[in-house]
Amino acid sequence: MKQYGFPKAYKLCSKKEFETVLSKGRTQVVFPFKFIWTSGSATDCPIKIGISIPKRFHKKAVTRNNIRRHIREALRTECSDFFVSLQNEKRTVYCLIVYSDTTIIPSPEIVKKIRSGIKKIVENHEYH
Repeated sequence: MKQYGFPKAYKLCSKKEFETVLSKGRTQVVFPFKFIWTSGSATDCPIKIGISIPKRFHKKAVTRNNIRRHIREALRTECSDFFVSLQNEKRTVYCLIVYSDTTIIPSPEIVKKIRSGIKKIVENHEYH
């Protein structure tokens, strides 16, 4: 993976993957984010991430897309070193990030929270 990239292969896309994460996943909360994650069989990428912003918290699609864009940017720039550490293992981490707050937090705060959540997932993943 190129440095600071977030390619399509790293995105949680299929319905089967979403169902697996939601049914078998463990939960890690770093407010306002809820990380639901599970380990799966090895694929070509170390982590697959989906982002969800519920309609009940933010009614307008523009707002949801803006938050989603900030989360993706935080993952792209700040978490590439965690992705590299996961790449050495033989399993893939499937993760769903749910934003659960009615207010929009600033981008630096999003970066800090996402980094903290991914770090906790990587630490917990080493023991499972």
